[in-house]
Amino acid sequence: MSTKNQDNKTNIDDYIEKNPKCKLVNKSRTEIINGESIDIQGYRLPLELIYYNIENGRFASEYTQLVRDNGGKNLDATNKDDAKKIQNLLLGLSTEDTSRTYIHLQKHGQTDLGLITQDGFLIDGNRRMSIISKLLEDKREPKYGFIEVAKLDYNISSKDLWAIEAGISMGMDPKVRYGPINELLKLEKGIKSGFSVDEIADLLYGGNADEIEKKLKKLDLMKEYLNEYYQDDGDFTPLIGTDTHFTTIQDNEQAADNKDIPIEELQAIRNVGFRLTREKTAHRRMRSI
Repeated sequence: MSTKNQDNKTNIDDYIEKNPKCKLVNKSRTEIINGESIDIQGYRLPLELIYYNIENGRFASEYTQLVRDNGGKNLDATNKDDAKKIQNLLLGLSTEDTSRTYIHLQKHGQTDLGLITQDGFLIDGNRRMSIISKLLEDKREPKYGFIEVAKLDYNISSKDLWAIEAGISMGMDPKVRYGPINELLKLEKGIKSGFSVDEIADLLYGGNADEIEKKLKKLDLMKEYLNEYYQDDGDFTPLIGTDTHFTTIQDNEQAADNKDIPIEELQAIRNVGFRLTREKTAHRRMRSI
């Protein structure tokens, strides 16, 4: 990944040089990069040197809607006004989790390191920074003006960046999983980044390529549904709460395919599944198809 903001990289390096105590003794974070386990040094850095990562897949569908609300213009995380919009988005993703983390940070401080590129863009820790920033706004205490992060000291490819982000939230033992739709979008981005299905499976699912294939096909199914009913496969808002419906449609189609049902009838089964999803029929009732 090439440095997006050379000036900010210089600012971070200068800050670390002038404030040696910001280096956290015996505090680092381990990530797999290029197939090797790497220990990445931790630092306590001012919030103004750190930027949200709008490309992080954990809130991909919500960010798409935010862009639409912003007149179709992509947000710039280095712009204060845009950063505030991103912060508000992150705070609203799960109000219960946000409230819990807000209280935890007050009582215990930050216990886990975030992760940033060498020029300050978050790879992991977007929601955490949004809450720390909220604490600074609410409490006006200087201690909330900083975030603890592990900082990469070299460029990484977009492919390695995807692997790190996905491994954090989609691996065998994730801290916080993606929502169902954002997980599918993240897998799609992995394919577009140059990974094969088998490579993604090895990275995230212990070698279960069939599971990856099924998830990617479910995303295709969702996009077909959105195009049919909304003429827009880029806005996933209508799909909130329907993930299990599309799993059921897939299962019904697989059961029919196993019985060698003609392609016309398979399409009819899909059409009925789409209609029942549109009507918000309970997914269990759809199994009777």
